[in-house]
Amino acid sequence: MRSTYLDWEVSVTFEYVNVYCLLSVFPFFTDRKSIGDAFSSHGWGECSDGSFTYRIPACFIAFKTIGALLVQEGGWGSSFKNLYLLFQLLFHSLECPKRPTDIVLLIDGSGSIDRNQFIQMKTFISEVIKRFQNTSTQFALCQYSNFYQEHFDFLTFQKNQDPDALIRKVRQLGGTTHTATYIQRVVRELFLPEKGARHSASKILIVITDGEKYRDPLEYTDVIPEAEAAGIIRFAIGVGKAFSEGSAFQELVSIASAPASDHVFRVDNFDALKDIQNHLQDKIFAIEGTKSRSSSFQLEMSQEGFSALLRQGNATLGAVGAYDWSGGIFQYGERGGSNFINVSSLTKEMDNAYLGYSVQTVRKDNRISYVVGAPRYQHVGKVILFSQEGDKWKQKSELSTTPIGSYFGAALCSVDLDRDSNTDLVLIGAPSYYDGVAGGRVYICHGQGETFLCDEVLQGEAKHPLGQFGASIAETGEITGDQWMDVAIGAPMEDENRGAVYIFQGNSRSINHVHSQRIQGSLLPNGLHYFGQAIAAGLDLSGDGLPDVSVGAEEHVLLLRSRPVPQVLHAITFIPSMIPISAFECKEQDELNKEVSKATVCFSIKWDPRFTPGNSILSTIRYTLTLDHGRMKIRAAFVEEKQREGTGSVLLEINVQDQAGPLTLLFSASSWQKTCIEDSLTPINLRVNYSLIEEPIATAGNLRAILNEDEPHHFTALLPFEKNCGRDGICKDMLKTSFNFSGLHTLVVGLTLELNATVFIRNDGEDSYNTTLTFSYPSALSFRKFTLLQRWPKWVLPDEPDCSVATCQTIRCDILSLELQQPLEFTIKGYIDFKLVKQAKTVVEYLEAYNYVPIIIGSSVGGLILLALIVAALYKLGFFKRAYKYKMDETGAESTEGGRPPENSNISTSPASTKG
Repeated sequence: MRSTYLDWEVSVTFEYVNVYCLLSVFPFFTDRKSIGDAFSSHGWGECSDGSFTYRIPACFIAFKTIGALLVQEGGWGSSFKNLYLLFQLLFHSLECPKRPTDIVLLIDGSGSIDRNQFIQMKTFISEVIKRFQNTSTQFALCQYSNFYQEHFDFLTFQKNQDPDALIRKVRQLGGTTHTATYIQRVVRELFLPEKGARHSASKILIVITDGEKYRDPLEYTDVIPEAEAAGIIRFAIGVGKAFSEGSAFQELVSIASAPASDHVFRVDNFDALKDIQNHLQDKIFAIEGTKSRSSSFQLEMSQEGFSALLRQGNATLGAVGAYDWSGGIFQYGERGGSNFINVSSLTKEMDNAYLGYSVQTVRKDNRISYVVGAPRYQHVGKVILFSQEGDKWKQKSELSTTPIGSYFGAALCSVDLDRDSNTDLVLIGAPSYYDGVAGGRVYICHGQGETFLCDEVLQGEAKHPLGQFGASIAETGEITGDQWMDVAIGAPMEDENRGAVYIFQGNSRSINHVHSQRIQGSLLPNGLHYFGQAIAAGLDLSGDGLPDVSVGAEEHVLLLRSRPVPQVLHAITFIPSMIPISAFECKEQDELNKEVSKATVCFSIKWDPRFTPGNSILSTIRYTLTLDHGRMKIRAAFVEEKQREGTGSVLLEINVQDQAGPLTLLFSASSWQKTCIEDSLTPINLRVNYSLIEEPIATAGNLRAILNEDEPHHFTALLPFEKNCGRDGICKDMLKTSFNFSGLHTLVVGLTLELNATVFIRNDGEDSYNTTLTFSYPSALSFRKFTLLQRWPKWVLPDEPDCSVATCQTIRCDILSLELQQPLEFTIKGYIDFKLVKQAKTVVEYLEAYNYVPIIIGSSVGGLILLALIVAALYKLGFFKRAYKYKMDETGAESTEGGRPPENSNISTSPASTKG
């Protein structure tokens, strides 16, 4: 379970406002004198988050969104009047002159466009004009085919700026498409003073057509150079699939200014014109105010104040939009004037990097540098360190990371761990970092000269892969009672966009990697969303002397108050400080039942000197005492409970005037010896576990004190046994031992049934503890029993043999204490039995003559079967047929020689023989 060092205190609701940055909170001042007093009496707090970064005096809360809304509504409301005056007094902001813009809309009215399509085009034109109402932009409208009609010029628009009324009467011309011819006419006839065009205005021509020019006597090469010379920026909008490729699209490129990617729009049909309204507006708005003939920015769209860092006498404002959104920072001095610090004007690789998205100071030996975030640099993000050399600021080093899209540098926080006015760490937020487990991370960077080494990482809980951890970071002050600076980190999209804030404790070198508290927006009232989007911390806003944390959410600001973290000092004393020898000598008793010592436990409560709760503080400590903690067999117990544990609680009260020193609580507990002691070498330990009952402190707004969870809530004291070891406390024994066989000189096998060994041991030195005597004997002997012939003058444990098994060959006797000049004599007796036949196992085996008849019969039968198989095989192979044939041939030869054929012979008569 995590600690709860912060308690939710108050919520302020702002309807329709998303709180993206907090500038320190409460109260609002209503006169300028209060503002001045606040500046003179308060330090400067900090806020760094994914959108804005502020270091502010202790009396303000402000949001850029609120400012924007109030300005749009016509000025600051009465509640914000003095806040606005304060900013007027602090900053002499640069006035970026808004350059007026004159726009001519040249629309295609040829016959290839049907009636409904023409109406859709008129609607598109009306909506575009409406988007620039109440600005310094004015419009003129012309229609062309192979005819030309001027519907209204700039003078007409100045008199009537209602686009619906101006366009309602426009009728389609019909005919063929002469685009080049009428571009030339617009260039020559519309951008003239008599038509209402302004000399200082940017000139823009928007051409809308549905196809290539047809039978036009002029080429674009005849008219476009004239438009270029006049400084007219041209946009071409092609409607229809014909512009997807080929010569039709190339015609749009010829009409538009370079680069074509910024000035050519293509849609498939007239209904889709509404989809490019925003894009076209952005492009035109980008041109408004520029001094060049292109849409490249310098400081016109810098958005100065996107992030802010205020410190005594100086103000630093981020300008993310400067130089084509490469960004930079403005530094304002106490006497006015400003410096613009950037690298974007020197290199194009910083385009769209948003340098100035976040900014923080780095202090080292009274030298101030700036770390500035550029989270969109090359789609990975970058942080740049600027240091001053003379009257110029120069880039000294830069930090970057590899994951694409992590938004590295979106939030920055410089941390002074030991509050010695030197920056120890810089925390860099990468809220969009994604690894499939934890969403977002914060890099811990240690200073190394003029650069930083980011070798540690903080992350939120693993179950929020899209949590945006690191969207906001703030130095909270010391809120956990360990004297080191702590930090708060926002994760506004955890818990399904409900949000969370993490508290991480500082230490002597860095920030602990495991958070000490996680505050969930879902557990707070008002159904919060995006809790943790902005954090401001480090100031006492509640008047109790402790730093508080302000957290922004959607339409809400919450004040989280720090809880007091008292320091518990403790001590245990024993009287007497050792258990005397007389207290644990049993002298043939099973139980001692002696009180051996009295323990006095002292608790001291030391409160944070910053904490100013009022008249008094009441706190209750609950404690548990345990004797011989960790041992299975205890050696002592408390007198009253007759148990090894005792519990209780005590109420402590401290007055405000006494809080500089500790409040002490004394109570005693007596322990007694329960059984005879086997181990008098290891001290008896008394362990005290304690906890603080979190009772509300009425004089501090019902805050509840909490103990530091990172410190152990227990302590242990040792009660040793007294030892007779002289003045130096070191026992130096001098052991002597001897043994005999009680007069037996010869062991006769079969006759001597018992062998008695008498052992004598003596200590001529100081007391000996945990002495062990080992007696080894041959395996032919069987141990029977152990008999103590002469008892120790004092009780000795054990008085029984350690080994009673016949197969044991080693006898061990533990002698707990051998005192000086006190001999100890004992005899080992046993019976010896050499009748080994009793231990022998006799095995009788029956022998008889083997019968070979079955083997002979089986062999004969097997031989006959084998012979039959061989004969059958020879017959199959024709061995006997060949012999029979030979014999028949021989018999036939003999018959021929006798004059007649043999009997039963077959004689074939051929035709030849028949003729003869």
